[in-house]
Amino acid sequence: MNVKSLCSVYESNGENGVLVDYAHLYLDNYAGNQFLDNGTIHIRVNTDEQLSAGLYLKDGYNSFYSTSPTCRNYIYSGTPDATFESEYTAGGDLNCNNNEMPLCNQGSPYGNSIPVYIQNNTVGVHIPNNLTDPHLVACNNFAQSPLEHPYSQLMMSISTSGGSVNTGGGYGPLHSAVSDALQNLSYGEYEGEDLHAVNDLQNILNTSISNADVNTPQILDLAYKGMIQGLNNAYQYRLLEHNAGNPEGELPEEMTVAIGIADGLISDLGSIDSLEMYPHFRYQLDKTHLYRLGGYYTQALGLLDVSDSWAHTYAQQERASYWSCVCTAENDYYTGVIGAEAFSEAIQTCNLTHAGYNYKRQSQGSDEQAPVFDYYPQPAGYALTLFMEPSPGRNVSYHIYNVSGQLVQEGKLAWSSREQEVLVHSLTPGLYILSLDLDEPRRLRFMKN
Repeated sequence: MNVKSLCSVYESNGENGVLVDYAHLYLDNYAGNQFLDNGTIHIRVNTDEQLSAGLYLKDGYNSFYSTSPTCRNYIYSGTPDATFESEYTAGGDLNCNNNEMPLCNQGSPYGNSIPVYIQNNTVGVHIPNNLTDPHLVACNNFAQSPLEHPYSQLMMSISTSGGSVNTGGGYGPLHSAVSDALQNLSYGEYEGEDLHAVNDLQNILNTSISNADVNTPQILDLAYKGMIQGLNNAYQYRLLEHNAGNPEGELPEEMTVAIGIADGLISDLGSIDSLEMYPHFRYQLDKTHLYRLGGYYTQALGLLDVSDSWAHTYAQQERASYWSCVCTAENDYYTGVIGAEAFSEAIQTCNLTHAGYNYKRQSQGSDEQAPVFDYYPQPAGYALTLFMEPSPGRNVSYHIYNVSGQLVQEGKLAWSSREQEVLVHSLTPGLYILSLDLDEPRRLRFMKN
């Protein structure tokens, strides 16, 4: 069983305040716990050569203190050559940076008053000077603590180091390097150091990883997502200047590097088979979003214009078409072609015309009995066949729109039988929207071949 302890007080709990018995205890990343007068030892870690245990303290801002005359150590692990884990590596050093650890009994002989005792010749210990820091008393405002960073839980769920990476100061665990960089990203009302995070993540993504393990791809993917989030934040907080559709605007270095990283991921895919279709589409669409968030619409629309080469399925084509529509509207607005009202109407047209990200029908609630409705074929040739429970004596109006929102066909259906046909043979090939005037208007998208 593994435990993450946040903003808790462990006081007068007997001989051992917390017993870590072949488990992992996470007290890192602004945990803000207090360990007070817990007998002989505050935290005892039991492990052996077969069963591992782990203790994570780095940047935890935990406070250890004892007035007990029997206090020997705050942290104790007394099994020689055991499998002890810290810093997300087996046998890794125990990093106690940014935790308050005064001598637990200053009247005792030196050997009995050291804060940390680990009987393992493969584990080092880093202990800082005693510190005073506002995070040690931040529990009254705990909701605003950086502990709530959205990436924290994702990184904590990964149990291995992911290998080693050189971040400029020597090699260290990939997990720690990415986690530290992600903590600098802004979120909610917390304004971080986004450009610093972007630069660190880009350096990691452009550096070879030594001793990679099964979790390395997942950690690098989080670094990649964090880089894109950091660039988005940088434009939101005006750390980078929005290009506003200027076709001659130069990309900032951070954007150039990000595009290069996405291109590298595309190149690594090699030939695009069925297994690679989604990542190929994802990285290409990521590039368009990077250009878009910086206001480089010439480049974004240039990629979207050739989306036939990287949007491999109908759903992917819909998503690419949706963002092409949005980028065109935004570019027209920033360059003065259309005003605010026309821009709002253009975005509404994009939402109505293209499936975008929402190309699944919404499910009906259990208490709602929606009429059975279906249609085929897809794509349609001569006619589109509609199926719905009949409503004798009722005429249903329909309208067909093209991708630009123009009405191209309309008519009425006498819905006296379950099956109805809408003739579409006169339409040119492409994507269309069929609108039916039922009790609740229904819109469906279909392809014409």
